[in-house]
Amino acid sequence: MRFAELNLIAYGPFTDRTLRFTGPCDFHVIYGPNEAGKSTALRAVRGLLFGIDERTRDDHVHDKRALRIGAVIEYGDGERLAVVRRKGRKNTLANPDGAPVADGALARVLGGVTAELFDQMYGLDHAKLVAGGEALAGGGLADLLFGAGIGLGDLPKLLRRLREQADALFSPRATARPLARAIAACRQADKRIRDAALKPQAYADAARRRDAAAAELSAAQAARTAAARDRERARTLRRAVPLVAELREIEAELADLAGVPDVSDEAAAERRELQAALRERTRQRERFAADRERKAAERDGIAVDPAVRAEARAIAEFARRAAAVAQALADRGKLAGEVASLRRELDASLADLGQLRAAAESERFDAPAREQIRALADEFARLTERREQAARELDEARRALADTERARAELGEVVDPVPLRRAHEDALRAGDVDARIAEAERRAAETARARDRALAELPHWAGDVAALAALAVVDADTIAAFGDRFDRIAAAEQEAREAARRARAAIDEAGAELRALAADGPVPTAADVGEARARRDALWREVRAAWLDGAPAGAGGPEALAERFAAAVRDADHVADALRSDAERAGRRAALEAARAAAEVRLERAEADLAACERRRAEADAEWRALWEGLDPRPPAEMRRWLQRRAEVLAADGAARDAERALRELCDRRDALRDACAGALASAGEPVDLAGAGALDDARARVADALARAEARAQRRRELDRDLEAAARRVADAERRAADVAGAVGDWQARWAAATEAVGVDAGQKPEVVAALIDRVREVVGRRQAIDERQRRIAGIDRDARAFAAEFAVVAARVAP
Repeated sequence: MRFAELNLIAYGPFTDRTLRFTGPCDFHVIYGPNEAGKSTALRAVRGLLFGIDERTRDDHVHDKRALRIGAVIEYGDGERLAVVRRKGRKNTLANPDGAPVADGALARVLGGVTAELFDQMYGLDHAKLVAGGEALAGGGLADLLFGAGIGLGDLPKLLRRLREQADALFSPRATARPLARAIAACRQADKRIRDAALKPQAYADAARRRDAAAAELSAAQAARTAAARDRERARTLRRAVPLVAELREIEAELADLAGVPDVSDEAAAERRELQAALRERTRQRERFAADRERKAAERDGIAVDPAVRAEARAIAEFARRAAAVAQALADRGKLAGEVASLRRELDASLADLGQLRAAAESERFDAPAREQIRALADEFARLTERREQAARELDEARRALADTERARAELGEVVDPVPLRRAHEDALRAGDVDARIAEAERRAAETARARDRALAELPHWAGDVAALAALAVVDADTIAAFGDRFDRIAAAEQEAREAARRARAAIDEAGAELRALAADGPVPTAADVGEARARRDALWREVRAAWLDGAPAGAGGPEALAERFAAAVRDADHVADALRSDAERAGRRAALEAARAAAEVRLERAEADLAACERRRAEADAEWRALWEGLDPRPPAEMRRWLQRRAEVLAADGAARDAERALRELCDRRDALRDACAGALASAGEPVDLAGAGALDDARARVADALARAEARAQRRRELDRDLEAAARRVADAERRAADVAGAVGDWQARWAAATEAVGVDAGQKPEVVAALIDRVREVVGRRQAIDERQRRIAGIDRDARAFAAEFAVVAARVAP
């Protein structure tokens, strides 16, 4: 697979930046100065494939939630996958339309590569390159190659660390290393676990005790909650006791003041004024009391006639009434003056009334009659205004109707713009056909040149496009299958060669190390110990046979046999002691010899695999060539590219034919539109010969001008028709309003005649004059009512004075006959 496009939609400093990797090249270099964004683009590729890092620092321009990376990925078979990755925790992959895409869609792209392996294999940056260089300087070449093959760039360092950890954990001659201690601690922990393990019955008992304790705890908590509520209630009541007592005292005081009325905010000022008045009255009362005592003393000094004493109460009542009668008589003089003044004003008003004087002096001209005439006068003013307004509106409506009819007659006949509009819309909808024809001509020439150039550049082919299209070719699946087959053969060959190289290297390395061990001295083995012990045991059997069975002791006799046995025992002990003291070298020698033997087996197997691969390659090559009749086939990968080039040639040929067809269609479309424009102009009374014109722009412009004129006239005709209808409606409305006003005026005249006849007023008088006289009549009536009221008061005063004089004369006759 390869990237066809990388879309930095919103990432790092980039916004809607697209990198397109076009052409047949399989390798592209992205070049730029420092801080141009190359490392950002690398992080974008990693974020697209494996998800944007949660703690990314590429959000300095765009918000983290707005980060977006897109790409178009092209597989080897030409299929494409377009995806967009957003910043998030799940469902972060979608297609360009926003529809979710499962992360598994990239599995075919990744081929099992993890994010860590991607960083090591493809995500190299400056720090990783420095670390790799240091590893090359300090590590073995084989380790580096092996680490590069499996994606572990720090393999030498990792091997050293693993060896150090292994040596720290275990050693054949050490019994107190961490591993032994860990095993012992593990055993002790297992014992403690078994001792501390809870038996089922004990667990059940504990669970029951726990449930019982939980129930008791719940009950205790409920009781505590209830007690807390009671305590809080008691505290509240205790705090409220003084307040309740105070409340009761206040309520008692309020009960004592229940009859006291509410006072306003000004009560204090009024109280101060009343207190001052009270003090003044108190002083007056004191003075009056002194005067009363003095008068009483004077009264006591007077000799009272018994007859007068008998009438004392009546005399006191007359004294009290005399003051009121005197005040009333004084008011009578003022009232008489007011009556005289009102009579003079009344006579002047009656003189101004003219013919309404008799009506005003009669009882017919009462308040309802005056109000009715006044209302009719006001109504006449409103009717007059309405009548004048209706007349003005009717005149204006009739003038507007006449003007509209005259303008419509002057407009004359109108041409139907529909054919012109249809032709113009079709021409507009077609767009710039002339430019498109020029572009189509250029495109046709360009695609023809591209087809010829692609055909000339196609390798291994000398025929024309038709023969190329008719050529029978191998399908993509077969090519892919043979490609995989050759790749597997090549991989097997490479693997066999690498296995043979590694086996030879292992053999050489083991031999070198064995030679190095031998250079430090002989290295005993378990076989050497076995041989020494076998010689010792054989001599021991001879000793026992000579000692117990009386067998001959051999040369030298028993002493020599004993010496040989002692020497054999010393040799066996020496070899065993040497093996124990140099167990590490011995183990290393055995391991190296075993490794060398295994490497020799692997070398033999690798050489056999290489021979098998050569046979498979020859068979595959023969089958491959048999598939390509008429061609000398190249390897599958090259033939796949050749097929792609062939497809490009055929696509270029198809594009050329499509361009020619599009050019013909555009020319036909232009001719049809030009003919339609000519017909539309003829239907509008503007015959124009456009048959010989090559371009469509002139025909479209002429139709546009004719359409503008026709639509303007049609629009003017519609406007005048609407105005005519509106003017007719306004005339009808104005006439209806004038008729309504005339009817209202007639009704008013009938009511006016009846009202004026009832009070004796001439109906021909103007209403506003009569209304003014009505106001004067109202003044006359008011003055007459004021005179009547004052005369009633004068009559009452005179009646009261006469009654007082008569009563006083009776009492005076009894007291002083």
